[in-house]
Amino acid sequence: MQEDFQQAVEAIERVRCEATLGDDWTTLAQIFSNELAFVHSTGYVHDKIGYLDFLRTRVKTLRISRPASPTCKIMRGGVLVFGPIDQQMERRADAGIVNVSGWTTQLWTRNDNAWKLIHQQSTRRSE
Repeated sequence: MQEDFQQAVEAIERVRCEATLGDDWTTLAQIFSNELAFVHSTGYVHDKIGYLDFLRTRVKTLRISRPASPTCKIMRGGVLVFGPIDQQMERRADAGIVNVSGWTTQLWTRNDNAWKLIHQQSTRRSE
C-alpha cells in the first residue's frame, strides 16, 4: 500500500512539474487544493489563487530537477514528501534568471479520488 501511494504521489508531482514548466494553468488549478499554502524559501506565502497568479505574472519556470529521490511518508489522510529540488526561473518583468537549490516539503491529500497538493514549503539548500 505504501508503495502504491508513493508511486501515485510521485506521478502527480511529475504532472505538477510538467504543468508548471508548460504554463498549464488548468492542470495546476486541478492539482492544487483550494486550501493550498505555498511557502517560498524567501518567506512569501501564497494561497492557490495567489500562487497561480505569481506563476502567470512574476516567474516562468524553465527547469525543475530533483538531485535525489524524495522521501515519502504515508500519514493518515495524506502523503508527506521531502527532498531536494533545483529550479531555474526567469523573472517575467525583466527576463532575469534565478537559480534556486532547495529542500521542499509537500503534503498531498486524496479527495474525490484525486491527489491534491495542500501544502508546500521550501528552504534554500546550502551548497
